[in-house]
Amino acid sequence: MNKMSAKFSWPLLLLLIGCAAQRESTPSVQESAQEKSPEAQTAIAVLPVDQKLMARDVGPATAPSGYVLVREYVDSIKTPAGDEYQRVHFGWDYAAGIATEKRFRMDGTLISDAPQPALTMITTPEELAYAFWLVKQHPDLKAAMNRQDAIVSGGFSYREPSDPACNERSRCVHVMVSGGIDGEVPLEHAIVDLMSRRVVHPQYKFLPAANR
Repeated sequence: MNKMSAKFSWPLLLLLIGCAAQRESTPSVQESAQEKSPEAQTAIAVLPVDQKLMARDVGPATAPSGYVLVREYVDSIKTPAGDEYQRVHFGWDYAAGIATEKRFRMDGTLISDAPQPALTMITTPEELAYAFWLVKQHPDLKAAMNRQDAIVSGGFSYREPSDPACNERSRCVHVMVSGGIDGEVPLEHAIVDLMSRRVVHPQYKFLPAANR
């Protein structure tokens, strides 16, 4: 791969992964609820789609556990008595290894708590910080992460039925390391499983040795 192709393929790869993650993993928000309910205007809390960090700034992070809230919004439900607003939480249950959808009345009363085994979700900032830390500690990835110009990014979910490390009950995510002035030079592309707390594919995508 020459420098010109590396410059343009790496940002395109990030864009394609992000678009795929958004299409497959993110439940749609009810726009009508946002328009009708003043509370809905402030209730929606969507985490950043992608996060980037200078690799030298990556430090020790706590492994995620228990229940992690990933996304919340207010939904409008039609009932015989009129519109009912419900707060919807999508999260990851690390004890069960599964995504969940919880619905609450606006006073906080739980209406339902349903597992969503087919749902994958982007990471929270805290989860991604731990994924970055795992990558930084991996012997095959340390060299790239220790470069002064190294930038680490990612957080998009990865699930593949044929991959025993990243099928059901896994929480696998992409982590990319790049270099250059704007991160235009791809260095490493790994897959981290937050459930097993390990880098399952240190070199998920083969990248030119010359870049390193």
